[in-house]
Amino acid sequence: MPFHPGREHERSGTEPDRLLPALRRAGLVLPDGSTPFEHGQDVPDAMLRVLAMVEAEFSLDLPRRAVLEDALTTAVVQV
Repeated sequence: MPFHPGREHERSGTEPDRLLPALRRAGLVLPDGSTPFEHGQDVPDAMLRVLAMVEAEFSLDLPRRAVLEDALTTAVVQV
């Protein structure tokens, strides 16, 4: 289930829709399963929405100052 912020319309893997309810709650996917991107629209504060969705979905906590001001370390995790 790869997930690429900004490419929510390209869901793939063995469970492509696993995050779909969370993506809808975050406003990154529309109720019909399409995305604003597919309709030529941008999502305001998309990256902040992604971070909030990931925090909620996986019970993570990112320090607000680090998110807003510092460079964040990222990694690819194979599950």
